[in-house]
Amino acid sequence: MNLLAIETASTVCGAALFINDRLEDISEIDQPRIHAERLPVFIDELLKKNGIDLAGITGIAISSGPGSYTGLRIGMSLAKGLAFSHRLPLVPVPTLLSLETRVKLTKEHYICLHSHKDIVYAQKFAGGASTGEAVCVPYSTLEKIPIFGHGIQAFEESNNQVTVVTPSARHVGELALEKFYDWQCSDLNQVQPYYLTEFNIRVRGK
Repeated sequence: MNLLAIETASTVCGAALFINDRLEDISEIDQPRIHAERLPVFIDELLKKNGIDLAGITGIAISSGPGSYTGLRIGMSLAKGLAFSHRLPLVPVPTLLSLETRVKLTKEHYICLHSHKDIVYAQKFAGGASTGEAVCVPYSTLEKIPIFGHGIQAFEESNNQVTVVTPSARHVGELALEKFYDWQCSDLNQVQPYYLTEFNIRVRGK
């Protein structure tokens, strides 16, 4: 199976190309506010470099959230546009679950993604399976159990069980390959970013 995987749910912007179920190439950068500029370039360069076009792709995997509102919107919009133009299925991959694939811990722990200030997206897992729903809460309210995630380095002093795990299009693609036939969706209108919280625009100072 040939798969294009996209990750934009955080400050990480990336695309990975899988050929015959194996990672062939990947382009990623961890930098805020560059997703709209860099993601189309990454995808175009990956395809050209590896001598394949979208006609040779089986499907597109997209990190579906929770995560950055802007990042998710950019990634999902581009993924839908490419899928629609070439009649490809989308495979929405839960962002926190894709991070969990890098953690080999049987006891309960958190997977976290920084949102803003002291707020994080968090979900409990154990042995690769979720044990609770994703929430958006202050970091200080999390239970004192091991924590893995991205953008949480500033919180290390308040919890000595913090381990950094960085989002990657590779993780998204590997999980999408594993779950392709269960998660693929040809009705693109049914695939939406999982924002978890409402996006609020506030006037400065209020």
